[in-house]
Amino acid sequence: MTRLRYQAYGLAFVVVLALLVGIAVAAYQKRFTPVVDVSVKAQTVGTQLNVGGDVKVRGVIVGEIREITSTGKAATVRLALQPEQAKRIPAGSSARFVPKTLFGERYVDLRPPRAEAGRSLQPGDVIPEDRSAAAIALNRVLDDVLPLLRTLEPAKVQSSLNAMATALEGRGDDIGDNLERLDAYLKQLNPHMPALKHDIKRLGEVAEVYDEVVPDLAKTLRHLSKTAKTVTEKERTIQEFLTATTGFSVTTRSFLVRHEERLIMVGDVGRPTLELMAQYAPEYPCLLEGLVKSEQKIGKVFERKRLHITMEIIKSRPPYEPGVDAPEWNDKRGPGCYGLPNPKVPYPGMSFKDGTEDDEYNTGGDESGVPGLSDPSGRVTATTQEKRMVGSLIGPTMGESPDDVPDIGTLLFGPMARGTKVSYS
Repeated sequence: MTRLRYQAYGLAFVVVLALLVGIAVAAYQKRFTPVVDVSVKAQTVGTQLNVGGDVKVRGVIVGEIREITSTGKAATVRLALQPEQAKRIPAGSSARFVPKTLFGERYVDLRPPRAEAGRSLQPGDVIPEDRSAAAIALNRVLDDVLPLLRTLEPAKVQSSLNAMATALEGRGDDIGDNLERLDAYLKQLNPHMPALKHDIKRLGEVAEVYDEVVPDLAKTLRHLSKTAKTVTEKERTIQEFLTATTGFSVTTRSFLVRHEERLIMVGDVGRPTLELMAQYAPEYPCLLEGLVKSEQKIGKVFERKRLHITMEIIKSRPPYEPGVDAPEWNDKRGPGCYGLPNPKVPYPGMSFKDGTEDDEYNTGGDESGVPGLSDPSGRVTATTQEKRMVGSLIGPTMGESPDDVPDIGTLLFGPMARGTKVSYS
């Protein structure tokens, strides 16, 4: 009887002990804590989200993760929220999976909507995953950083972070002051952002120009290095040249001091000439261009080593008469090109007030209107018939056949045969 009683006591003790362990486990798992069960539907939650993890709203813990299940294409996270906190969470909230630290586990961050919803979360509600652009960008950054973090040694990274934390410890006020100064600086900079943007754009254009001229600039620098090398090699010669230049400057100075009055006089004397040249400066371009074209025409006159001209015979000029042929300068006209660089052919002529405008020799019967030129003979000379006639007359005298008499003989003898004479000067 006593043995059975002890066995019953032992069994009761085991039952009580098991009951106490079960109660402890249930208490640890918060089985007796009233909660609001909700779930989160997500495409993926990663490997750092664990059962028992925190659920936060604006940094405040409002519950924990009770269960994580996956179907291969989507995941369901069951959350246990505190009833008092669940009443303050709108039903339209979304969820993010955010790491606590750089290497820490993730937690569920519930994000209430901007517009307050009509009711709060109720048991059995399903919270969607936050698929906004910011959340997607955050997940992308975390996914990109994860391979880097796997490559780095966590111990060394943790050591670096601890050293940084130690360096920043006790300097919060200084950092705050610097941030305030930075904020004030940025406020002053904001009104100038359009100008800064414009300058940066122009800087890009300038950089493109520099990119185009870099080859030429590099070539110039190479040439400059060669020039510097040459200057170094010719240093003695350059020194002698500079010494000689110094002597030349001394000589020049003494010359200028000795002749300074005469040099000033040269300027005074040459001023009227320069003023006259300046007055007629507008006709210089057409004059020079006309000379260039005249050179081409003169080359054609003496082409193939022969003279190609049309000669006109004029009557003899009477002797000089005092008071009649005395030169005068009464023409005060301004600059003009008078047909240059493409003058008319034949030239129509021009009258100058040089004292010959009243000379009967120059004006009588002259159709050209050019003073100093008389009327041509009126006949075309050196025709084929005239060449034959003159050749038959002077050929025997020259000992040549009529066909071999040169053209110059026809030009000289033809006028005399017509009763005029040939003059030359």
